[in-house]
Amino acid sequence: MGPSPLARVLELPARHLTFGARAHAIRAGEHSDAVARSLELGNWTCHVCGIRLPGLMEFDGGHGPEPDDIRPICQICHNLDHAVWAAGLGRLVPIWAPDIPQPALTRICWITLALSRLVPGPFPASHQPPDDEEEVSGLADEMDDLDQQMRLRLKAGAESARLVLEMIDARRGCFAERFEATTFEAWLEALLVHLDRRKSIEPPLQAALNSVRTVPALLVFGYARTAPEARISAWESGRFVDVSGHIGRAFVDGLKVKEG
Repeated sequence: MGPSPLARVLELPARHLTFGARAHAIRAGEHSDAVARSLELGNWTCHVCGIRLPGLMEFDGGHGPEPDDIRPICQICHNLDHAVWAAGLGRLVPIWAPDIPQPALTRICWITLALSRLVPGPFPASHQPPDDEEEVSGLADEMDDLDQQMRLRLKAGAESARLVLEMIDARRGCFAERFEATTFEAWLEALLVHLDRRKSIEPPLQAALNSVRTVPALLVFGYARTAPEARISAWESGRFVDVSGHIGRAFVDGLKVKEG
């Protein structure tokens, strides 16, 4: 298993780590045609973790003067790429998971979030989004369009999703015990200060770093305890807009294309 994406984060310049949603919105406006083209060419598929979410993908790159390096990226992977900014908003939660590559864990998180919308029954009330009658009706229609086998697989997945939430909670506790830190922001700040002083990371710390993964706050704390800006959100008209309710539809649309 390769090194954690967190190892790459520590090599990024400060400006990149703090590049946030507002800055991305400005850049998207400057390169709107290139961004739209890249999302279509990339098939709305995250180039980091491989999840496909039509209509719910962000763009990676475009930080230089020419938008020739733009690729689709999901918001969970994108948050880690701009870790200082995302940590400040409370978007990322660290866990101890040396046996799970970050891209695979990110896909698990997306699937669990989507299932909480599509098949909410097995999920705790805290992880069931507030119902929007029109949206729920539309999701029911989307589910009906899937073949019987796929619907059964989704329902079986939802029954197992509670185990995912329990696994994440247990591994969050393991992280807190090992590092004596409960938030990603505090831990990352301490790590960056340590790196600035020592100019390098000692092998034992590097090994520990390669065992740390991150998951979205929404999956850990649920809707009531996660601020809108820390959920799956977009920057629109000068403010964060919660788009978590679109995850189920985007996930189903992705399945349709793959199945079709």
